[in-house]
Amino acid sequence: MSLVDIFKRPSVSKILEDRRIIKPEIYPKSKTKTMFLTSLIRKLKDDEVLIIPENYDIIPPGYNALRELHKGDIIKLTRYNSIDDAILENATPELLFIKALSKLEQGKRYLGYEWQGISATARTYRIVPFSELYQAQVIFTNQSEIEQILVKPYTDTKYVKQRGGQVTVSVPSVKKKPTSTYNFRFYHLPLKTKKDNNMNAIWFDVLADHSCPEQTYYPLSYGRILYEDRLRTGDEKIFDAHEISAFKKIKEFFNNRHEKLKIDEDPFFFFSNYGFVLTNILRTRLIKEYLGMENGVSVIKRRLINDKDFSILLADQLFYEKDLLEKRGIRKKIGDYIFKKFFNPRNLNFAVWKDGKFAYE
Repeated sequence: MSLVDIFKRPSVSKILEDRRIIKPEIYPKSKTKTMFLTSLIRKLKDDEVLIIPENYDIIPPGYNALRELHKGDIIKLTRYNSIDDAILENATPELLFIKALSKLEQGKRYLGYEWQGISATARTYRIVPFSELYQAQVIFTNQSEIEQILVKPYTDTKYVKQRGGQVTVSVPSVKKKPTSTYNFRFYHLPLKTKKDNNMNAIWFDVLADHSCPEQTYYPLSYGRILYEDRLRTGDEKIFDAHEISAFKKIKEFFNNRHEKLKIDEDPFFFFSNYGFVLTNILRTRLIKEYLGMENGVSVIKRRLINDKDFSILLADQLFYEKDLLEKRGIRKKIGDYIFKKFFNPRNLNFAVWKDGKFAYE
């Protein structure tokens, strides 16, 4: 079984077989369409499939569906002007992500999260789409070993702590069969000695030189127009599933097999069991209706949601959780609740693919 087989989704007709169709025609006035749809997704039973009507816009009207990451919303992690400032505030990836989750806004179309590098030569904005996190988790969990992790020998651990490490990796393709591999290099890896428990702020600068022909999103090197219609200048790097899974394997290599060095600061957050089950519901039991043409006549067609729809609908689930917590009177540590429910799994056994399904199924 290859990665291509794992990621292959059933056809719409196959999904609709022997399943009860849930299709909201009327939305209650007490809820927005987004909140109502989000609540329906959570209530779906194993024998049900949700059809999103044509009049519901996952991507806001007026935005090209193939380019919305240029204009979509991104969950922004706190930015720092210096390594010293980041160290002073113990700015670990997890703490910054939790803080950002507590500030989610209703009506936003979040496709992922981002942070900006600190070093003068690495101020690139780094973007992590939610859909790429999911694919990376499947790659990492279902590969006994990513091939040819080559680690450059280090003799000056002080230099590694200050500038980060470099590692060459070879990662299996998500979409090509028979499976091919991509070779690329990571820079500014947040390495430190095994005895060092201080935060290594070089994680802000981590980069990879992978340029993936399979990448769903357009390169963003000319800036991205945000919803508030201001142009952001500066290079932007979108981490894809190959790079994220490679980082996880590099981290595993150093923490388990290297004698002197380790990686603690990890800016890529895999889904919890709950989050992973939810992501698979989004991928395989949500069908979007859309207006198409047949023989010159407008007709309603159906398709599975795409990666961009997936990211947005997942972010809607995060905000929905925040809204539920606030309605219950919970105001403190909201980000912690969301993070623990959707991310940071203790193990990845539930995402193992066997006999045509994931272990949790």
